[in-house]
Amino acid sequence: MNEDLTQKLPDSRSFEERVLSELAAIRSEQAATRRDIAALDSRLTALEDKVDARLRETRPIRESMQQQLTEMATRMAAMEKTLDLIQGGWASFTAIRLQCVRASPTWNGASVSASARPQVKRAPEARITYHP
Repeated sequence: MNEDLTQKLPDSRSFEERVLSELAAIRSEQAATRRDIAALDSRLTALEDKVDARLRETRPIRESMQQQLTEMATRMAAMEKTLDLIQGGWASFTAIRLQCVRASPTWNGASVSASARPQVKRAPEARITYHP
């Protein structure tokens, strides 16, 4: 039973030849991996170029929209100020009119006591023009 099992291997090459053969296989696999990585790198570069091109296409639209939004905000602020002035003017007008009505001894040309004066109602179609 003194059989040497290593002598019965199907590959009859020497140990050095087998190691060198495996190293050559590893090198060829590395070369294939490098080629795959280079292909992926070129695809990624192409994709980045497309994204940059799309961003250049949409940047003017985005900047235009931003400018329009800024202009609208400015106009809205101006409109708010105008409305505040109108409200303040209307309040002043109402107060002055009320003072005039209360101070006037006559109503529509007839002498009327303060308690007998009719209630003043504003007509719905009346419009006020305000000139600052």
